[in-house]
Amino acid sequence: MLGHVAVDNPAIRLRIVEEGGISIVVSAMTHYGEKSNVAWCGCRMFVHLAVGNAHVLTRVAEEGATEAILRAMRRYRTLPRVQLKALEAVASLAVESRKLSVGIIVRQLIKHEAVEAIRAAIMSHPTDAGIQERGQRALAAV
Repeated sequence: MLGHVAVDNPAIRLRIVEEGGISIVVSAMTHYGEKSNVAWCGCRMFVHLAVGNAHVLTRVAEEGATEAILRAMRRYRTLPRVQLKALEAVASLAVESRKLSVGIIVRQLIKHEAVEAIRAAIMSHPTDAGIQERGQRALAAV
């Protein structure tokens, strides 16, 4: 739900951050990890949240979103829906990180072995064009 309201509304994205939305989503992804829909929704929110705002992007990094996304990728390796959204989140965060000169995101992605998680997604879904395309985009961004 938060991912939906964050789309195309910078003020709402900032408010989500200031009201503790990042930590709530990270916590949900951690504590309800057996629910693939929670992982998908969390990744979706992170795709949209940090667009165009260095402060928000820094908070995303500081509050554990990169680890939560990568954990979802590892936990749901066989579920294309989660892999697609997680790859999109990794690529989006890495692209925004470079665009806004917020290096902490890329450093965290590298530290938490994002390249390995991305490669695993690509290898686990060799016939899924969406995963192949998003995986290549995520690799290029990281």
